[in-house]
Amino acid sequence: MPELLNNINERAEGFKGKRLTRLLAIIFVLFLVFGLSVGAIVGKFADKEVALDVEESSEDKSEASFEGVVTYLEPFLYESEGITYELTDSSGDPIILLKAKDQKLAVSEGHFVTVYGKIRKTAEKKENFLLVDRIVIRNAPN
Repeated sequence: MPELLNNINERAEGFKGKRLTRLLAIIFVLFLVFGLSVGAIVGKFADKEVALDVEESSEDKSEASFEGVVTYLEPFLYESEGITYELTDSSGDPIILLKAKDQKLAVSEGHFVTVYGKIRKTAEKKENFLLVDRIVIRNAPN
């Protein structure tokens, strides 16, 4: 038995570098082919998603602006839409629902502002809301 192990050890030492290099080259080629294949497949799906986003944005209306006070709404009212603010006039009557992708509405809550953005419909298509791009804080009228 020890002679068999010695023979195997001697053979392995003689071919160790060549076999390891071949094995690493084969593994590299296999992973390269696999990675390129997966990348091509994922790339096709990503292109379709981008095309859908472009189609949605083509439905956007032109920019609109409204003046009023930014008021907080309870989140459960429009939970599916993520709308938590509305614009009200000086007497507290609602003008339009507001939604933003960042915290600009939270910062301007309670202030008299001019909001600019695009008008869209809620998922149920019942009400309009303004997807706010920018806000200008104004002095409140007396």
